[in-house]
Amino acid sequence: MFAALARGGVQGWAVTVIHMMTLLALTFLLVQKSFDWDWTWIKTPLDLPIAALIILAFFAVIFSSHRSTSFWAVLLLLNYLTIFYLVIHTVRSRAKLRKFVWLMLGTGIFLALFGLIKFSAIEIFPWFHYEDLPNFGALTSTYGNPNHIAGFFEMAIPLVFGLLLADRRDQKGLVLYLPIILLFGVALILSLSRGGWTCTMVGLVFFLGVLLFSKDFSRYRTVITVTCCSIAAVLVLLSSYPAVQELLTVRQVLEQAGGVEGRFQVSRAVLVMIRERPLLGFGPGTFPFTFFMFQPPATTGWYNMAHNDYVHFTAEMGILLPAIMTWMIVALFWHGFLKLRSPSLLVRGATLGSMAGVLAMLCHSYIDFNLHIPANGLFFTILAALIAAPAPKIKKFRRANGSVNKGPRIVSI
Repeated sequence: MFAALARGGVQGWAVTVIHMMTLLALTFLLVQKSFDWDWTWIKTPLDLPIAALIILAFFAVIFSSHRSTSFWAVLLLLNYLTIFYLVIHTVRSRAKLRKFVWLMLGTGIFLALFGLIKFSAIEIFPWFHYEDLPNFGALTSTYGNPNHIAGFFEMAIPLVFGLLLADRRDQKGLVLYLPIILLFGVALILSLSRGGWTCTMVGLVFFLGVLLFSKDFSRYRTVITVTCCSIAAVLVLLSSYPAVQELLTVRQVLEQAGGVEGRFQVSRAVLVMIRERPLLGFGPGTFPFTFFMFQPPATTGWYNMAHNDYVHFTAEMGILLPAIMTWMIVALFWHGFLKLRSPSLLVRGATLGSMAGVLAMLCHSYIDFNLHIPANGLFFTILAALIAAPAPKIKKFRRANGSVNKGPRIVSI
C-alpha cells in the first residue's frame, strides 16, 4: 500500500522505506516461526528459477560496469523475492487469502477515487504536492505517469473478476463488485493509456477463455456476461478512432518518450548493447549510464529506460536472463492451471484473476517499463505469489452420523 501511495515508490526515500518495511515484516515472520518452532519450507514451482536468477544477478554485479549501482538494483530484486516468500508463508488459509486480496483492491479503490478527484482539479488534500506531478492531462492519481497507474489497474481489474467468480452465488457480491469494476474501468480509461487498455483486454480475454473452455462453464454465466460486456466496452473504445484521437490530443505522452517509432529505435539500439556484452550484460541498474553510448542520433533526450522491459533487463544481465524468465513464466502458469482444479471457488477465482493480471503486465512490459516502478513490481510479485502458493487445504468435518465429509466435489474449471 505504501509503495502505491508514495508516487509508485520510485523516489529514493520511498525505496528506503520499502526496504525497512520488508525487513520489519520478515523479522515478525521469523519471530513467529521461532515461537512456533515451525521452520517448514513451503516449496513453490519458482524455487529453482529464483535460485538461478539470484546466481545470475550475483555474477552480473561482480562484472558490472558500475558495481555500486548494480548492488542497489539487486537489493531491490531481493526485496521483491522476500515479499514473494512472505506471501507464500503467511497467506496459507482461504480467510487470509480473501483479506489479502481485499487489501490490494482497497488500495486500488483509494487510487481510483483520489485520481478522479485530482483529475477534476479539486485539491482536497493539501499535504499532497500536486505541483510535483507533470501535467499529462490524464488521470495519474498518486503516480507520476498515467501509463503506470494504468499498469496497476490492468492487474487489479482481473482480480475483481476473480472475486466475482468466487462469490457468484451471492447477489450482494454482484452488487459490490460491479461498482468496483466500473470505478477501476473509468480510472483506466481516463489514464489515456492505449497500452493499458489493450493489455487489460488481453487479460480479460484470457480470463474469459479459461471459463469458456471449462467443463461446466454454464455455472459461470454471470461472470462470463460481465466479462464479455467489459471486453465489448474496451473494443468499442479502441475501435472508435475519432473518440480515441480526441482523448489523446489532451496529452502527448508518447511523443515525450520519442513516439512509437522512437521506442522501436531504442529497442534496436539496446540489441546492439546486448551484442556488445552478451553473457552478463552491463550490470543491473546500469542502463541509464550505458545506453547513451549506443543511443541513435535520431532520438533525443536521456533514456533511463528502454520502454521494453525484456530487452532492458537482458542488456543489464545478459542473454541467460530470457531463458530464466521463460522458465519462470511456464512454471508459474503450469502450476496456476493445476490450482484451477481446487474445490474452493475462492482459490480458483483468486488464481485465475492473478494469472490474467500477470499476463496483462507481461504484455504491457513489451512497450513500457511498469516493472521498474516499485509499486507495480510489488503488485506483480504478489500476484505471482498467489499463483505459486500451494492451495489452502479444505478441512474435513464430521457429520452427525459419524461419516467424514472431505469437502465439496472437485470440479475442473
